[in-house]
Amino acid sequence: VEECPPAAVRRAVETGEPVLRLGPTDLAAWDAGLDDPGAGSVVDIPFGPGTLGARVAVGRQFSADDLALLQRFAQALAEAHRRLEDIRLRQTAEAELAEQRLRAMQADRLQALGEMATGVAHELNQPLNGIRAFAEGMLLSFQQRWPLSEADQQETLRDIITQVDRATAIIDHMRVFARDESSATARPFRLTQPLEGALRLMGAQLRVHGISVDRPDPGHLPPVEGWPNQLEQVIINLLTNSRDALDDRRQAIGPQPHGAADRWQPRIALALTSDGTSVHLAVTDNGGGIADAIVHRVFEPFFTTKAIGRGTGIGLALTRALVERHRGHIAIDNHPGQGVTFTVTLPAVTAPVEGPVNGQAEPA
Repeated sequence: VEECPPAAVRRAVETGEPVLRLGPTDLAAWDAGLDDPGAGSVVDIPFGPGTLGARVAVGRQFSADDLALLQRFAQALAEAHRRLEDIRLRQTAEAELAEQRLRAMQADRLQALGEMATGVAHELNQPLNGIRAFAEGMLLSFQQRWPLSEADQQETLRDIITQVDRATAIIDHMRVFARDESSATARPFRLTQPLEGALRLMGAQLRVHGISVDRPDPGHLPPVEGWPNQLEQVIINLLTNSRDALDDRRQAIGPQPHGAADRWQPRIALALTSDGTSVHLAVTDNGGGIADAIVHRVFEPFFTTKAIGRGTGIGLALTRALVERHRGHIAIDNHPGQGVTFTVTLPAVTAPVEGPVNGQAEPA
């Protein structure tokens, strides 16, 4: 639409009806200043925010059939334009949703790192205390002039290096876990890789909470394809969910007598299996399960039964989104009063894999 459209265009837009000008008199009346001596008839058909204009040469004029055809054409064009606009808006909305999901996933990962700070600090204390003990022992030997052979000195230094490597590995893994994989290319890996990474970050925290973990003996599983950090986030979310359920049940039960035969012990059991075409990871806890009335809502974004400040309600929703991004699905087996099992199923890579898997070459 022009900034100052002719009167005919304005009338067509306002009334929704075509404006037809026949001959020089009509053209002069409707379109002041229009100098088009070659036009015998001009029509403007309403079309979206403007009009669809058409003209015929001098000596011809638009008939009623011509107007009807032009109106149908304008309607078809307007519908096509509307559909294209809907597609554009939908693509924009989907792109924004995908970006928000990635931002939420990254925020959830950083939140998980924050929640793991206590456990990781405890984990780092062990190698740091070891380093201090070895260094103090060597320093005391020098101060007291105790005989310390070269072999003993080398062994102490090797022990210090081992403890430094252990602390470095923990810090490096936290840095890798926080890395954004949104633009990375999917690659084959074994599910044991993100599982071990999740346990490395969550293990100390679960021990601090008094939760024992039954680790799986997976044997030789086929690889899956995707992004290890994202599946590590999935496992951490499931472990965090179990941890909170176990903490809630402990609080509900209250103090228990030591040594009682029926004393409840918080436990998480992990299982890795494969049927050849799929790989399954099951996370089971004895935290009392979920009420039947709400179990169907656990994957809804922002739905949570946790107290304010303990959860955002996006952990399980992101978990399902990440699993589906890997062409898999997640199922829940709920037993109210006993516990719950979340099972992640991912398609296995059945074709031969070129190059290393989990950073190691495939066995011959």
